[in-house]
Amino acid sequence: MKQLPTDFFSFTEIGGVGEMIYKAVRFPECVPEYDYERKEDTIVPICTFFNRPEAGTDYSITGQDLLVSLCNLYKKINAPDYSVGITEMVWDWCRRNVAPYNIEQLCNLMEQENYMELYLSGEIINWGTFDVKDFVNNLCKLGSAYEYYDVLKRVRVEHDVTCGRALYYDGRICDSKPFLEKFRHCETDEEYLAEFNKEYDDLILNVMEAIPDIRMRLQKNKRTGKIELGADVQSVFDIAWYTLARMISEDPALENRGNEESRPEGIMICCRNCGKFIIRKSNRQEYCDAEECQKARNARKQKAYRDRKASEKAHAEQKKKQKSKKSSASPD
Repeated sequence: MKQLPTDFFSFTEIGGVGEMIYKAVRFPECVPEYDYERKEDTIVPICTFFNRPEAGTDYSITGQDLLVSLCNLYKKINAPDYSVGITEMVWDWCRRNVAPYNIEQLCNLMEQENYMELYLSGEIINWGTFDVKDFVNNLCKLGSAYEYYDVLKRVRVEHDVTCGRALYYDGRICDSKPFLEKFRHCETDEEYLAEFNKEYDDLILNVMEAIPDIRMRLQKNKRTGKIELGADVQSVFDIAWYTLARMISEDPALENRGNEESRPEGIMICCRNCGKFIIRKSNRQEYCDAEECQKARNARKQKAYRDRKASEKAHAEQKKKQKSKKSSASPD
């Protein structure tokens, strides 16, 4: 996935799938506040002389990076047994990533040389403030859609019936997509796969219908001066939805899925050990870089090695016995 550097002092260029480029604002700090009048938790950016975007900072992220980050946040927030407060998790995500809403308005304000003057800084704070409830609502729509799409791929391609059966749960905020519950009556994996494959076209259609309409428009790239056709994005969720749509449209055909040359890297996968979403760095990667997951990977490799050696030994002994029987049965 091509990384696109930026030379703007307060912007992050978001590229990735389809080489589309977008800007985003990164605040050095923000705080959670409670709006007593509306009775809503909000996240408010801090924009002062001592807390302003750092000049010369060079960030480079992709649409897939955002999609991975948001989907992993969804899994944490929606986990029934996760005790960390929802507002606290949204706040932490914003501090580690970019401003989630009103991207174009914020960028236009911060391109002005006097953006730190009192009036403009107040405008920046207003445009950068958002309700936690709105963020979580958008997050659940995106996260549940990708979770369902990921399970469809794993059942269809890897024949992983276990993950299909596991997509029935009551979440902390929202429940899983219900579309696979019709297969709960299947007693064997073979029966499950047979019925699943018959209805796969309708199942993938559910994902397509969950993706909101994407508006495209011509935009001028101020750095290159070129006119480019791009998605009209106003939030990180717009970027993530567009990225997911491109991923689905560029997914290799089922008969090519086993071909390592089809999409050797850059594919979004689920770690076999912890379940965290990651962007695959090679066509053989199945685990994330976490220490525990690498230990699980090594243990699995060692077990596979021992099993293979045991199988080779048993096969060699079997051949030896057969050869011995033939020798005994042959006439002198």
